[in-house]
Amino acid sequence: LKIPSPAEVTGDGTLQPNAVRITSDSPISVTCLNERGSSTDTYLALPSKALGLEYYTISYHSTPSNDLVPHMAIVATKDSTIVKVTPSFITSRNRPAGVPFTVIMNKGDVYQIAASNMQGYTKTDKGTDSIINPDISGTRVQATKPVAVFSGHQCADVPIRVPFCNYLVEQVPPVNSWGMHFILGKFAKRSSYAYRVVASTNNTKIFENSVLVKELQAGQMYENSSAGPRNIMLTASSPVLVAQFSHGYL
Repeated sequence: LKIPSPAEVTGDGTLQPNAVRITSDSPISVTCLNERGSSTDTYLALPSKALGLEYYTISYHSTPSNDLVPHMAIVATKDSTIVKVTPSFITSRNRPAGVPFTVIMNKGDVYQIAASNMQGYTKTDKGTDSIINPDISGTRVQATKPVAVFSGHQCADVPIRVPFCNYLVEQVPPVNSWGMHFILGKFAKRSSYAYRVVASTNNTKIFENSVLVKELQAGQMYENSSAGPRNIMLTASSPVLVAQFSHGYL
């Protein structure tokens, strides 16, 4: 099925009644494909019964001032759904990082949020200023009724500054479906890959092949940007969200 162009979500920070609802008389599996030029990605659509009330997003970052930035979207399944978003980034509408805001949504509404391409500065370990890369990973979404959450990037270099960029999108599983044991497999015809882990619980320990690599607080993220040509057993002391990324062609 080809989705007509009027269903495209075009605005950031605004409600649009552009959700696509799929029903069937027998169980089905749904995969969605977004293709434009040489930039393509797909995601597995989660059934309504798999949706939840709490999410954390996971995506990839950009270089500062890049016009291609990370995006996320929330879809309501019921009327009068109150959604609280705590962004981990400065949004394109200049909502500050770490400050929650509320959106009231009705069934079929889509609320898209983009990162600003200028995220300000942070201090390095040496006390010097460093520009923050735009990234939406670790953004928390809480809803009073089940919602669907999507997370991705218009065109990301993985790792950063490695050509060629590609569109990224996944439907994010809710926190209550997360796990603590993952297997990451190497990609064919790639010398390495990247992976990211997001925690929802404080003091979550992350282990790579049984070796402790990071301890995360709720909403924090760990990235291994060059895992090499190997398979990895990833475990955590509390449930986490994990994403694996193929490196760019070059």
